[in-house]
Amino acid sequence: MAARTAQRTRQATDTITEVQSVTLVRNILRSSVSSIAYLRYLFPEDNFEDTQLAGLKIKSLVPSSNPEVAAINNWLEKGVFDALEKHYLKAMVFSIFLNQTIQPVYWKATHLSSVTHQTIAFRWILQPIAQMASRILLLCQKSKIQQAWCTMIRTLITLSHTLPPLPSQRNLAMRLYYYEDVTPADYDPPGFDNASSDPDFEFIAETERIEVGGSVRTRHHAVSLRLDTALGAIRERS
Repeated sequence: MAARTAQRTRQATDTITEVQSVTLVRNILRSSVSSIAYLRYLFPEDNFEDTQLAGLKIKSLVPSSNPEVAAINNWLEKGVFDALEKHYLKAMVFSIFLNQTIQPVYWKATHLSSVTHQTIAFRWILQPIAQMASRILLLCQKSKIQQAWCTMIRTLITLSHTLPPLPSQRNLAMRLYYYEDVTPADYDPPGFDNASSDPDFEFIAETERIEVGGSVRTRHHAVSLRLDTALGAIRERS
């Protein structure tokens, strides 16, 4: 009985709280965007610093290195995380454009759902990995969550090495999507403007869509990373 009680105590201690879950999501978004920026050579080498993720060496953006990196950092820290902490954030899209109308590589950087709002977005996250859903639902302990996070970043690194080089001239954009049933109509996080009237983008050419490293799920949030890539142009959806 003592052994069983001790095991239950360790498991309870190892289960993350909602506050810890929000911190986890923030770190996943930071590490994903930084990894994309480094692996796609968006900024010079000296704009990054070495960090460790459970023994995995990754690169992190240094906000003070240049104004463009500082802008991306502000998008995340002041805009995205504000929406996340208010439980408004449904998805985040990080895009790389050749110019304002052409985009050869399109990163669906992170799709986020809240367990307390089981909407289409929540089901969409599980749908591409339905055969793994029973395993994903068990990722409630810190050690398992960290393993899933590392798997996601490792897969992202591997996939990035298979993509063709980007041209030297490109633009970056970030777009947020919200849960309409809980987000005030006039809500705009710092650094973002209302884009409800702006059309989304779609590819003209054939697109490859890849779910990167499965999903990281706690009792409070579920995060998946998806890559959409194509060599053709895109057009605005009418």
